[in-house]
Amino acid sequence: MRPCPQCSRPNAPHKARCLYCGTALPDPAPPPVQNDRKLPQNLDALMVEALRTGQVSKLQSALVRPPPRPAPPDGPGTSDANISKDPEATESPTATPQESPEPTVEASPEDIWTDLDAALERGRAGDRDALALARVHLDALLALPQEPEEPEDEPIDLPPYRLQWALVVDPPRDEARGTDTATALKLDLSSGRMIARCQHPKVALRSRDRIDLLRRADTWEEQMGLPAQVCDAEQLLALGHASLVMRLGRDTPWRILPGRGWRTDPDQLNAEGEPLPRPEVRLVVPGEVVIERYRHLGGQLLKQNERRLRVADLHGPGVFLRCVEGLTRFEGWPELSGMSATQGFRAFSELIVETWPAAVPGPRRCKPVRDAKANDQGRAESDGWAEWEEHSRLCRVLLC
Repeated sequence: MRPCPQCSRPNAPHKARCLYCGTALPDPAPPPVQNDRKLPQNLDALMVEALRTGQVSKLQSALVRPPPRPAPPDGPGTSDANISKDPEATESPTATPQESPEPTVEASPEDIWTDLDAALERGRAGDRDALALARVHLDALLALPQEPEEPEDEPIDLPPYRLQWALVVDPPRDEARGTDTATALKLDLSSGRMIARCQHPKVALRSRDRIDLLRRADTWEEQMGLPAQVCDAEQLLALGHASLVMRLGRDTPWRILPGRGWRTDPDQLNAEGEPLPRPEVRLVVPGEVVIERYRHLGGQLLKQNERRLRVADLHGPGVFLRCVEGLTRFEGWPELSGMSATQGFRAFSELIVETWPAAVPGPRRCKPVRDAKANDQGRAESDGWAEWEEHSRLCRVLLC
């Protein structure tokens, strides 16, 4: 490639005039030797798709696909014994492949895309030379170093609420203070009593008006002397995924499994996990996740049974860990020796307050908030993981 003296755009070495401004180019090179390789018939469509989406994988595979090799004719003249071994007999001036011209000016990916756009526009107008230049720009794009794509993490499932902002409070845990609760939050007496007797942080009100919720939060802290926060889903999602605690040792490093892939890919549970020194835990959120199972009968989903899975989330500076009944193993705990994973978790739930005397709100049972859908086997499940994800994060925002 050589730049135009007028507009400095790159042009093929054999071009006599600039494809962009029409300026005459000095000393054009001889036309390149045409090879027998056939281009894909839908080349223009592939170029347009690459320009529109920015994905050149289909175009690349179409261009690099080798043409089919013709089958040699049968006969004695095609045997290896009849092929000449003399190098001079096989060499030919026209058989030497011509090297592709190297660009003389380094261009950024943005400039290459701009040039590709201009070449495609000229190609749509009927200029076949412009399409050839577009192929050169595509080769330049393919030659650029590609940054490795980071695998996308699975989305965090939260309950589907229409109102953006939520006011979460730490209740007094005393139904006798229901009147004070209702007065501080400007709610009816029934709602105040329900919030007052709750044993864990609770969403008192949801609204689109963030300013109104902030005023209620200030009133709550002033009159009740308890914390309150206003947050939205984005703030909760920013905490990321909780890491599954696979082995929890009293005096030994823990083993964790980052992400939530263990819920969709049980094979990950066979891994050793990553080592983690005993972290600083400032908040333990205990509770249960209800899993309801249904069966498909007569065109309807009928509830078959339910399972209550014990869970405990551990929060701290840079720490978001999750212990799950049946998946988390406890090592070095004399109180849990000889117990199964399920029995050990139930006993561990009773030792939480003694182990981490920091903030430990009361347990919460999270039920499904979405309808179950039948699978191919006529069965379906619906769980309360979305409710638990929100509850655990709200407790962290409020208490940690």
